[in-house]
Amino acid sequence: MTHHIFIPIAMAPVAKTALPTPTLVSVEEQEVLNLTNQLRASVGCAALVVDEHLQVAAEGHTSYMATTNIMSHTGAQDSSPSIRAKNAGYTGLVGENVAYGYPTSAAVVEAWRTSKGHYENMTRCSYKHIGIALVKTANGTAYWTQDFGEPR
Repeated sequence: MTHHIFIPIAMAPVAKTALPTPTLVSVEEQEVLNLTNQLRASVGCAALVVDEHLQVAAEGHTSYMATTNIMSHTGAQDSSPSIRAKNAGYTGLVGENVAYGYPTSAAVVEAWRTSKGHYENMTRCSYKHIGIALVKTANGTAYWTQDFGEPR
């Protein structure tokens, strides 16, 4: 099986709004959060808190990638991570990790951990919020997104 990761990016800030109650949809997404927060703790960063706006952005983009079978930071209608986050109601600086082909939470977090840019996103202490999504295609290919947010 081929595994791919994509270079993470950080985008420009947008204005801040109130945060609704966040939820993670799957056990796998919760495990990604746990593993990411363990990594952050090991370098002295505070735990990330799930933000519903970033969750919506991550879910939408991951669904788009799985539907189109294209892993990219560019989404529907040529959207960027910051535009997707803004459209979902998040305000602040946004960064994103995407991947596909990793069947487990542990595998995708390890791949991101061993990639410089992805690791930097996961251990950037100024990020306080996260949205995490996993979508599997009909043939079982896993698409993953982590959207990180730094409040303004």
